Amino acid sequence: MTIRCDPPRLLGPVTLRVIVRQSVGGHPAGRGLALWGHKQPLAIVIEQPGGWSAWDMQGRPLSRARIAALCPEALPQQVPPPPAPP
Repeated sequence: MTIRCDPPRLLGPVTLRVIVRQSVGGHPAGRGLALWGHKQPLAIVIEQPGGWSAWDMQGRPLSRARIAALCPEALPQQVPPPPAPP
């Protein structure tokens, strides 16, 4: 099993990254091989001008630290914008 980031998708000024868990396996089957694979999305990272956001597949927001723990190459290139002054 491997956790990785699919290649980023560029949609105009928006970059979409999907963090996935995938596994591949196989075994001998007679004179050939039986192979299988599984790919499951874990999180989505959306980066756009002015900021970024990330969610897991249950819709819970993810922090930059959590993204880094899952898959560092999925980290947004932007730093989150500073909070607005009170």
